[in-house]
Amino acid sequence: MVFLEELRAAVEVVEKDVLPAVVGIGSRPPFGTGVVVGDGKVLTNSHNVRPEGRSVRLPSGQVARAQSAVRDTVRDLAVLSVETTGVQPVRWAEDSPSLGEIVLAAARSPRSSAHLTVGTISSERGSDAGEGGLGSPEWFEHTAPLPRGASGGPVINLAGEILGINTDRLGEGFYGALVASPTFRQRLELMINGTSPAAGWLGVALLPPEMAGRLREAVGLSELSGALVREVVPGGPAEQAGVRRGDLLVQLGGIRLSSGNELRRALQESSPGTVLKVGVVRGLEEMELDVTVGSAPAEQMGPRHHPRGRGPHFRN
Repeated sequence: MVFLEELRAAVEVVEKDVLPAVVGIGSRPPFGTGVVVGDGKVLTNSHNVRPEGRSVRLPSGQVARAQSAVRDTVRDLAVLSVETTGVQPVRWAEDSPSLGEIVLAAARSPRSSAHLTVGTISSERGSDAGEGGLGSPEWFEHTAPLPRGASGGPVINLAGEILGINTDRLGEGFYGALVASPTFRQRLELMINGTSPAAGWLGVALLPPEMAGRLREAVGLSELSGALVREVVPGGPAEQAGVRRGDLLVQLGGIRLSSGNELRRALQESSPGTVLKVGVVRGLEEMELDVTVGSAPAEQMGPRHHPRGRGPHFRN
């Protein structure tokens, strides 16, 4: 009974403070959802922003067209500049989402009606990130059921604060969302101010962990956890730091590496120009190199990754 009272109170807060800031994206299918994060600024998924996806439907039913879009290609996010007619921005949660936490999720339909559902956080990392996935603690899975067109909408705690942004339907009643972490909000602030956050880049291609283990075993080397370099981009940051093909990367910026997922995480949390220590095992020799993180050239970015995306290897 106490829980139901708390849930009713939370719904009242969300209806008052959050739903007025949840907007619809797009003038024709596939639709999306967004949320007002500043005066005249709407956050949504980058994949929602097509030529027809620059239309923003406010809760009042008014439709406005975004004048510009700033994208974060690493996190599949975009900030639209559009008239929001005095809508109050949402509040961000200071605490990270926790396993089993009760959450609310919101979306806005093409007819401007709001959807608000309840669920729990079912995984703090996602149950199947894979080599092509985000592979970062900045992604979680929840069970709040949502209609199509909900990507870009908020996941909300019982205090009416935003825990994350929905980004991918996982099937079987689950949805993947990006955590509104300090790193997320730093990148968002850049986007609000008109700057696209640069993706950190080393310039290496990696072998899948199972293949890396077999190759080390085949040449008589002990099995070690790490990311085995399949290819080094000429002139890239890794080559300039002294990384070679066949090196096993075991640590980057204080983060232990067991696959490309941890490498991606370290790069997502580092800005271009940052100098990081990279731990390398070359045969039987262990060494530590200084690498200056670069900005990913457009041709190196590859396809956008969803939490359950797949790929033959990770190239950063």
